[in-house]
Amino acid sequence: MRLRLDARGSAAGAAFSPDGRLLATATPLVGVRLWDPLDGRQLARLDGHRGGAMMVAFSPDGKFLASAGYDGTTVVWDVAAVVPRTAAAAPLPADALPGLWDDLADADAVRAYRAVAALAARPGQATPWLGERLKAAPGPDADRLPKLLADLDADDFETRQRATAELERLGRRAAPALRAALEGRPSGGEAERRIRHVLGKLQGGDTPDPEQLRQLRVVETLERIGTPEAARVLESLAARPGAAPEAKSALERLKRRLP
Repeated sequence: MRLRLDARGSAAGAAFSPDGRLLATATPLVGVRLWDPLDGRQLARLDGHRGGAMMVAFSPDGKFLASAGYDGTTVVWDVAAVVPRTAAAAPLPADALPGLWDDLADADAVRAYRAVAALAARPGQATPWLGERLKAAPGPDADRLPKLLADLDADDFETRQRATAELERLGRRAAPALRAALEGRPSGGEAERRIRHVLGKLQGGDTPDPEQLRQLRVVETLERIGTPEAARVLESLAARPGAAPEAKSALERLKRRLP
């Protein structure tokens, strides 16, 4: 994203709202501006300081923005009052939606976040559609995970290797079962070593697999939509076994923001 600041100065301070939907910048000569981080559009210009602004900060619930000016004043802005409401975009053709679902899992961040923006701009269409897709999306098979964990103790090396590779592929979706498997397990065994290896890769910041990427972007889309209906879909996602922890965090932020 490129912010279109002007020749009168670059930003002295900046802050994202807790839900990531807004970016505020403080500029010495221009003052405070609010931006859409997805496409770089300026949403609002806030003139309340003589001599410009040097610092901005959002409240924890994202409802207020405080700005500090070079004139020694601090102004608190009601975000809902200063950001114009945008009308929902026209619904997309039904045959365009599967492509957006694929784009949410794309390793190309530009393509993925264009899909996030397209869906977030159509809350009435996107929220129920995402809810249905999440219900249909495959999760870790409840019967498959115990079998994979048991195979980590198999006598056959190839069986242990296959189970380890599949657990790595499942990534975060298998993490709760992996952690539970460590409880009460004798230390020093082959299975424990492999479980710790897989969990270590998750904590090491390896690139998420496409399904993990999609889930994270669905979470962001629902939080950007920010309606009670989106919160209900997000709540069902957060309750799923193996759900990304970001889903629960986003739900807590959204609940603080809702009336």
